[in-house]
Amino acid sequence: MILKRRLIQISILALLLVFSQCKNTKQETSSNQPAIEAVSQIDTVYIHDTVVRHQPQEFLQLERMRVLYVGVDNPISVHVAGLSPADIEVKGLEGVSVKEVSVGRYVATAAKPGEAQISVEGPGLGRIHIFRVKRIPDPVVRLSNKTGGLMGNGEFKAQGGVAAFLDNFDFDATCAVVEFRLTYIAKRSEPITVTNAGPRYTNKTRELVNRAKPGDTYIFTYIKAKCPGDEVVRNINSMAFMIR
Repeated sequence: MILKRRLIQISILALLLVFSQCKNTKQETSSNQPAIEAVSQIDTVYIHDTVVRHQPQEFLQLERMRVLYVGVDNPISVHVAGLSPADIEVKGLEGVSVKEVSVGRYVATAAKPGEAQISVEGPGLGRIHIFRVKRIPDPVVRLSNKTGGLMGNGEFKAQGGVAAFLDNFDFDATCAVVEFRLTYIAKRSEPITVTNAGPRYTNKTRELVNRAKPGDTYIFTYIKAKCPGDEVVRNINSMAFMIR
């Protein structure tokens, strides 16, 4: 009888212990729930903040070429969606200067070949564009719009000098001929060479040109030109003409 009473007491104590553990577990779960919600709310706020703080849509375009060229005004267009042009600042950083010419339009002037940086800034916006910078391409020198071949005696003598042309270059730029050599080769005669300063014929060059007769050859070599932005002269194409 005593043993039976003991077993009943032990069973009751075990049930009370199990009930107490379940209650504590429920309370702990309930007490942790607000912390989980707080973390969730923080994450939501963080994601929302990231979406709101994106930069405005911005466009910068070189109007003529895909690179900047030394010695010329490179036109640039800038537009930022949602911002007034008055709130936008465009600045040249490395190797380039920028000035505004009208609303949304600028010109960039590069100092040397290599790389240049242009920044676009405004409310909520800060971006740097990097561009390649190249020198103006080599010009082509011509005589009477020709680079060589046969030329009539009258046409040849009528020319007053040579000129350099920038073919297929969409900028208002001119390269100047600084110097060239002219060699005159007549039949059964030794070649005669003179050095001419500038694009126009000097007196010595004109004297050789006036000797032209059918069958003679004239060769223009060591032609040097200087283009906008050049620090030194550059050598360009040679020409050879046979008089007919």
